[in-house]
Amino acid sequence: MWAIWMSRNSLIFYGRSLNFDDVKRNAATQLVDFAEVGADGGWARFAQVAARWTPPSACSLKINTDASIRPGVGAAVAGVVWDGDGRVCWCFAERCQVEMDVDVAEAWAILRGIMHVGFSIGTAEIDFD
Repeated sequence: MWAIWMSRNSLIFYGRSLNFDDVKRNAATQLVDFAEVGADGGWARFAQVAARWTPPSACSLKINTDASIRPGVGAAVAGVVWDGDGRVCWCFAERCQVEMDVDVAEAWAILRGIMHVGFSIGTAEIDFD
């Protein structure tokens, strides 16, 4: 899957397309690498620490955000606001054509979520992930 995703991104962001054989070869190489790490037990310790999303407590909201940057282009931010029943209240995704550090982009995503909650829903207890 990673090889397909990276091939897609290469086409969208850089205008470079890979032929199917290159994508298959890349995927096979990554599978072998993954199997070798697993054979040594290198990833086994992480399997026990898997995170699991939980909805916020009743009468509160949770905001999940993410951001990415691309030098020379700008940033993209996205987020989802959830209610205490685990239902989506609002979501957003937007581009910012200003260059910034990824930490600033993450903060921008959080601010966008807080602004929506404050202006549209009113005051609430908010959890962040």
